[in-house]
Amino acid sequence: MEIEGVKYYREEIAKRDEITLQQIKEVAEPLIRKEISQLKNENVLVQRIDEFLADIYICKVLYNADGLKTETNLRNILRREKFGSKDYDLAKVTNFRFRDVGGCQEAKEELKEIVAFLRNPQLFQQSGAKLPKGVLLVGPHGNGKTLLGKALAGECQLPFLFRSGSEFEEMVVGLGARRIRELFAEARSYPNGCIIFIDEIDSIGRRRNTHNSNDLTLNQLLNELDGFNPRENIFILAATNFPQVLDAALLRPGRFDRQIFITLPNLQARREIIKLATPKIPFRQDVDLEEVASLTRGFSGAQIVNLFNEATLLCLRYNHKKISQEHIFEAHDRVLMGPSSLSHTIHPSKKKIVAFHEAGHAIIGLSLPETSVKKITVVPR
Repeated sequence: MEIEGVKYYREEIAKRDEITLQQIKEVAEPLIRKEISQLKNENVLVQRIDEFLADIYICKVLYNADGLKTETNLRNILRREKFGSKDYDLAKVTNFRFRDVGGCQEAKEELKEIVAFLRNPQLFQQSGAKLPKGVLLVGPHGNGKTLLGKALAGECQLPFLFRSGSEFEEMVVGLGARRIRELFAEARSYPNGCIIFIDEIDSIGRRRNTHNSNDLTLNQLLNELDGFNPRENIFILAATNFPQVLDAALLRPGRFDRQIFITLPNLQARREIIKLATPKIPFRQDVDLEEVASLTRGFSGAQIVNLFNEATLLCLRYNHKKISQEHIFEAHDRVLMGPSSLSHTIHPSKKKIVAFHEAGHAIIGLSLPETSVKKITVVPR
């Protein structure tokens, strides 16, 4: 006999888009099979199904049915804690892709192997291939390590669990180890798998000694890495600026098997970063972004993005409508050397010495065909 509540919600769902009750049943069945097997009372079971369909209806009203027309998004809504599975937070499934990360071409190519495995693990398992359990991203800060992790999750359409290493530092003995356990328990609760990203892993992954309470946290992390089942479809990424301080046990095969080094962006990478950072910025006709790409040699990706933010702020400060090349040059100096200190005076004799020194740099620059002199200044910063 059909319960009135179930019938009502089924009819309301059918009115809103093409998702049928059969589709809902097919998606929901694996999620609640365990709970259904434990519910011997038929009335309780019917009540849970009623609540289940009510949740679907409410979500469809809230989202106006626009986000619920694909099986993936339907699965996201159905994963509710009260149906025996961890809530699949829509915010953790990102649409960020590798194309949204400027530069880092070599790192992207290596991570594409991970994407291929996570999309089709059966193919790799049948061939006997084993994917690294974890990848360590190594390089100076501000060059896209976290963005690469987010893009990897977006390419695989998996939840992205971000944690900073400082979150596991112990104020109370055992707290860090408990948080590690909770993180991996959450990761295992996602039926399709997930991507874990631990930033600044050197905070908890330093070489162990007998007097460090953080050793408990590191030991727990090692245990969790050893406890991975390849079929769980969980992949862990970590980032560090200081790989030399990490414990050797963390880097052995079966844990963080692979290291990917991310360097400062080259000219082509800087062009890509500038293109991604400036789609909505209004420029004057005198702005030459190719010149800006050459000018930012030695900048990290974050510094390049900050350069255009500073230029935008300067444009607003001067009450201009569009950003000029002069705004960018001034922002470049601020990012590279800090704001000018006009109140700080220099004795004329010292200023003359500095001028001769900087002129020497300029002469060398003019004599080299691959360089050009953009600016000489003796203004203190």
